[in-house]
Amino acid sequence: MSVEFSFYLLFPVIATWFQTVSRAAWLLAATVAVAIAGNIGANTALAAWLPAEAVGHFVYFSFWNQLPVFALANLVYLIAYKPRILRGEPARQTVSWKERRLLAAALAMLALLAYMPLPRSFGLVPPWVPNFFASSLCLSAICVLVSGDQPRLLINPWIAKLGVVSFSGYLWHWQVLRRSRTTVFGQWLYAQESLIGLAAYSVALVLVTMMTFAAATATYYLVESPGIALSRRLISWRRSGRLAYAGGLTPGH
Repeated sequence: MSVEFSFYLLFPVIATWFQTVSRAAWLLAATVAVAIAGNIGANTALAAWLPAEAVGHFVYFSFWNQLPVFALANLVYLIAYKPRILRGEPARQTVSWKERRLLAAALAMLALLAYMPLPRSFGLVPPWVPNFFASSLCLSAICVLVSGDQPRLLINPWIAKLGVVSFSGYLWHWQVLRRSRTTVFGQWLYAQESLIGLAAYSVALVLVTMMTFAAATATYYLVESPGIALSRRLISWRRSGRLAYAGGLTPGH
């Protein structure tokens, strides 16, 4: 969680200094280099003190290893969304045939990545690209392909509701996954294999999503919304104070 909030601390810097595609691309390249160097250093420093599994978990969740995903998201926004927002282009309700084929290819590649033996972190050993970043590249392609469209499958009231509580959902989903495995039904779902396992996974995905949505909705209204309202009042208070101060410095006051 500390890594997640570190990204939020960096966001104002990125939003100010890296708002062109070229700068965002250089930022992405720099974060990949930092990730490789950080992972090599961490593996070297921790190998003598911790088991290999613990070192692997630490490197995977480390700030520098996950940072390229954050930089990639900024690049995708600048390529796909910002130009259309600035031009005020209306969204289409359909996706072209060419875009559908590319979208299908990106979705197929995303599914295949689950069966590819990719590493969990950036490094200098082939195949270099870790599984989570390869998945992020596929998701980025999907975002670019549908950026000017609003297909009903992706844009509808229920998806919008999930988006509203997505931050609370992020905080809850690990606990929901953990608790779901401790129930008798959950243990049965996770124990299935073959075609039954695929069906069980689909059922588990729906159940976990519903439980996460319920918990996230509660904390959104009990914690997140009051916090947002308080932040807005503080911002308004600071702005009004600055305006009053500026008014006091004008001639005639």
